[in-house]
Amino acid sequence: MLREVAMAGMTRQSEQMFTALAPLPEGSRARIIALGRVYINFATTEPGVFRLMFTWPGDTDDDAELHSLGDSKYEFVQMEVAKCRGSDTIEDQDIEKALLAVELRARAVISDNRRGPGPMINYPLISKHCST
Repeated sequence: MLREVAMAGMTRQSEQMFTALAPLPEGSRARIIALGRVYINFATTEPGVFRLMFTWPGDTDDDAELHSLGDSKYEFVQMEVAKCRGSDTIEDQDIEKALLAVELRARAVISDNRRGPGPMINYPLISKHCST
């Protein structure tokens, strides 16, 4: 049952990601910031599901679908980072930058006292690696 809750959460979060990115220009910083916003909003509105999704203890054949869904979502975030720096290929640096984008957004939300997504502010590290 918990596996199904985690799967449904992954699906909901993925849908939220696609919805948030749809109106934004491909390869833009705004897309990276929007991804971070989706992660943080999901974590604050559904903390139990979020925790379950990212700390799933299972490692059986039954868990392969859950792990695959999580891996494909993470690869999607890395590809968005790669596109932001003008590439269609994921490199090692994109892993770190994907995590950084989410962490920066988390800090912005926390510093805004959880009153909302916070303003669109300049993120120097994202700006350094993204062309637009």
